[in-house]
Amino acid sequence: MKFGMLAAMGAVVVGLPLAAWAADGGGVQVKDSWTRATAGESPNGAVFMTLTDVSGRGDTLVAVESSVSTTTELHVHTGIGGVMQMHPVESLPVPAGGSVTLKPGAEHVMLMGLKQPLKEGDAIPLTLTFANAGKVNTSAKVWGVGAMEPADSPHSPSGHEDDAPQHGGYQ
Repeated sequence: MKFGMLAAMGAVVVGLPLAAWAADGGGVQVKDSWTRATAGESPNGAVFMTLTDVSGRGDTLVAVESSVSTTTELHVHTGIGGVMQMHPVESLPVPAGGSVTLKPGAEHVMLMGLKQPLKEGDAIPLTLTFANAGKVNTSAKVWGVGAMEPADSPHSPSGHEDDAPQHGGYQ
């Protein structure tokens, strides 16, 4: 009797995250979430990842939360008069059956008002909220200062370059 009750409780606990993942029949996969270590007392950081719609309906990222910062914003870069400028947006669409990659110099999540420095090797918690899929909990691995892509990527740069003067060195 006790085993049956424990098995039933386990099924409920395991099923809860799956229900959040597939809320409203939708689904978004979150892959390769990463951020850069902060240099010194930098107040801001940026998070990058790939979002893939697996529902076939498309979805929209409407919010991101993290306990490591006081504020998070979704940002995009746009070219205006030959100059790239960054600005916040209310949401980021994920096309039906497609993917969107948040990366340096493009769409990304800004972590503003960091509560402590981001240290290489750590992982930071994130809660992404989608219009259809609901909340998805994930984490982002912290790579070295100036990384332009995850260190485990086959295209990872051999050196550290930081050509992102905006946001305290983070794009």
